[in-house]
Amino acid sequence: MLAFQDFNLSEYDVVISSSYVAAKSILTPSATCHICYCHTPMRFAWDLYPSYMQGDGNRLLKFGVRMLLQYFRMWTYRRRTT
Repeated sequence: MLAFQDFNLSEYDVVISSSYVAAKSILTPSATCHICYCHTPMRFAWDLYPSYMQGDGNRLLKFGVRMLLQYFRMWTYRRRTT
């Protein structure tokens, strides 16, 4: 996600991206129009979350996965309108 924020797109009037995860996080100057075709929210962070939390696996690993997926969900929600 952070890699997309490093692109220098200041010379473009319009930026078009196609993404389901990270391309929507492209940073453009206010004068540049960014159009992102977002295919679907990250299924691994939304729909598949319960399947990742099933079973009696390593609690520390589950905690890490839970925190990571929560971060992805919050990030996706914040980026949906920008």
